[in-house]
Amino acid sequence: MMIFKGINRVTQTYGGSHGGIDIVGDTDPTVRSVTDGEVYSVQYWDGKTKTGSQSYGNLVIVTHDGKRFYYAHLKSIAVKKNQQLKPGDTIGIMGSTGNVTGPHVHFEVRTGSTTKTRVDPAPYCGVENKKGVYTEPVPHKYTAKDARRALRIAATLETPTEEDYRLLDLDNDGKITAKDARDILRRAAELEEETNN
Repeated sequence: MMIFKGINRVTQTYGGSHGGIDIVGDTDPTVRSVTDGEVYSVQYWDGKTKTGSQSYGNLVIVTHDGKRFYYAHLKSIAVKKNQQLKPGDTIGIMGSTGNVTGPHVHFEVRTGSTTKTRVDPAPYCGVENKKGVYTEPVPHKYTAKDARRALRIAATLETPTEEDYRLLDLDNDGKITAKDARDILRRAAELEEETNN
């Protein structure tokens, strides 16, 4: 999942003295959680200090699977400490608080509490660790045809492609099964219902 809906523009990469990736939401400034987890910390900028922890400005730290996900320089914060999050939940609005030169979110991932535990955050937020423009993919609209293909693969009547695994292996267990086909059929029925309403 990407931090912003639509266009995510990387303006500063991870590496050297820069411990995260700077991303601008060109389409929508709403910062979203890229994972489920718990809000570990919420820090509000004092409005003037640009060093130490205040260099992050308005900051939210989310914990998940032993990692800490930092969302920094926010204009406003929409979560509270200990709040449980799902992927896509709103963290806040992109801003320019703390030590910045313009509006963006500084996204950082740590395996511990210190700056020495920073890791490349790119794999967690759907962009590459290089400057450029990245667009959130449009969600696939499932149909009964997708369910039939999944059933044929499950029955070993057809050989799955890499694209099949990406679209049809809904539980991400490395297999396309009859259960995946049933889940796809349910999704297709839900989309049909939404269209008819």
